[in-house]
Amino acid sequence: MMTGDPTTIIGLRDVSVTLGGLPIVRGVTADIGRGEFVALLGANGSGKTTLLRAVLGLVPRRRGSIELFGERQESFRDWHRIGYVPQHVDPGLLSATVREVVATGRLPLRRPFQLTRRRDRQAVERALAEVDLSAKAGSQLAHLSGGQRRRALIARALATDPDLLVMDEPLAGVDIATQESLASLMRTLTAAHQLTVLVVLHEHGPFADLVSRSLLLQDGRLVFDGAGFESAGSTPRLPHEHHLPPEHVSSHNDWVPAYPSVAEPDQED
Repeated sequence: MMTGDPTTIIGLRDVSVTLGGLPIVRGVTADIGRGEFVALLGANGSGKTTLLRAVLGLVPRRRGSIELFGERQESFRDWHRIGYVPQHVDPGLLSATVREVVATGRLPLRRPFQLTRRRDRQAVERALAEVDLSAKAGSQLAHLSGGQRRRALIARALATDPDLLVMDEPLAGVDIATQESLASLMRTLTAAHQLTVLVVLHEHGPFADLVSRSLLLQDGRLVFDGAGFESAGSTPRLPHEHHLPPEHVSSHNDWVPAYPSVAEPDQED
């Protein structure tokens, strides 16, 4: 049973997800507290991206329950409190300018057909400046490098001044120098915004000094939850015996596509 603890930003209880008839996430139970920087680790196909998308309400759960900011996901409406950085750019955004892409992050705060307000424009310019993309604001996203595109998606996520930042493989597909630059940016942003972060990673890499806690998935199951986890390539090393929370059985089956203004290819990772 969920406790409604205000210090718990994400609460997962026995969460299972099945896609295409295949079990992808299997009975995951975990809590993420305010101010934590949590890495969700695992090999390709371990279920980490699917679990992240379940947190956002983008895929249905077969079993279990999810709580956001002390409220059941089904009744949660304050989506502006969550910034989402997907791994892949929606192809439909490539022809848009960087400023237009970042402005889509303000949609959860606006009523249907409401015109852009001054506060929206100010928030967009502020987010662009924070990721050092003000000079590229008028450029099409298609003309940016991979690292700059990643920064644009981070700016979009910041546009609502969220409390929780959820990131899917932000280091994938970019070179080492860009990875280091993104890690430096995240150090600045987490401190400035006092963010709670949940990030999907294949391994810690340049984020190692940022991560306060790691969750490791293998075949959709949570096999490690704690600090001090190290990864070497795709081979995990567990530094000590780990103890996972007990399972909490739930018959909850409801699902409502939740997180607004997101379009990206479905994946079963």
